[in-house]
Amino acid sequence: MWKSRLVKVGLFFIMVWVIFLSLDYFITDKLSTVQTKQNWILNLTNKSVDYIVIGSSKSEQGADVTTIYKNSKLDGLNLSCSGCGIAEQFLLLNEFLQKNYTKNVLLMVDFTTFDPNQFTYPFHDYLYFHRFGDTDVSNVIFDQTNVKKFLIWKYIPFVRYAEFNSEFKRLIYNEIKLEIDNRGFSNPKKTKVINSQRTNSFDNQSNGIQKYDEINRMKIDDQAKNYLNKIINLCETKKIKLILASFPEYTKGSPNFEIKVRNPLRNLVRLIALENNLKYLDLTELELCQNKNNFNNDGVHLNLTGLTLLTPILENLLLKNFEINQ
Repeated sequence: MWKSRLVKVGLFFIMVWVIFLSLDYFITDKLSTVQTKQNWILNLTNKSVDYIVIGSSKSEQGADVTTIYKNSKLDGLNLSCSGCGIAEQFLLLNEFLQKNYTKNVLLMVDFTTFDPNQFTYPFHDYLYFHRFGDTDVSNVIFDQTNVKKFLIWKYIPFVRYAEFNSEFKRLIYNEIKLEIDNRGFSNPKKTKVINSQRTNSFDNQSNGIQKYDEINRMKIDDQAKNYLNKIINLCETKKIKLILASFPEYTKGSPNFEIKVRNPLRNLVRLIALENNLKYLDLTELELCQNKNNFNNDGVHLNLTGLTLLTPILENLLLKNFEINQ
């Protein structure tokens, strides 16, 4: 009798495994086509551009690569993603460079670069589950989670999708329109569709600045700094010119933040740039950063007025500092 029960238990687990495999295959296939900025980047192939911009929402909405192209024929793509920490930026840059080419990279740096946990969910692991078979992708996922969870995700089919079922239901079955143009720019005049309920850096990003007002110091995460070094090394290996840039913020919004965080940040980035022979463009020193009307209500994302002022300045800086074949 015990043999009969054992056979039944075995058959049950085989049936469950087959069901899980089927569900895993179905969701993996669907996830590869959902409209997220990350998928848009991952699916780019055979692109050859003068430069790319990569960072979080400030550069996604602040680097108008489309207008710059119209004005100067400087050919660029904006690969920045909302609420995206430095590890995810490295993953996206590395994946892009495996199938595409650029001469230059403009990397946005700010206090979230060194302290990604100021984002609600700084690494969107679930958006890359369909790329688990890619060693480079899985290595970054492994680095961003604990070993036990990673092994469960990797070797037990469907479990990783079950954990994030609300996200995948929304991504796969809800109609989501990706609010970027064909160069990856997200115009702030449009209603932005967030990639995930977990994504955005802050519901109001000034809350992140307020948190820093409470601790009165610049925070540096060792793993985040390591990923910045990985980006530097990647660009050096690929013989790509890398420029670091801090995008505009309303610098008068919080004098305490300016003294305790932004100034140490400037000094840290300048030191990193000097050590690696890189250029650092501190756009927070621009005059437009003194006027609150140039920002939306969180003080760190440009409105259309601020964007109009920044774009020709950024264009001139790119033409001056990038390696461009005219």
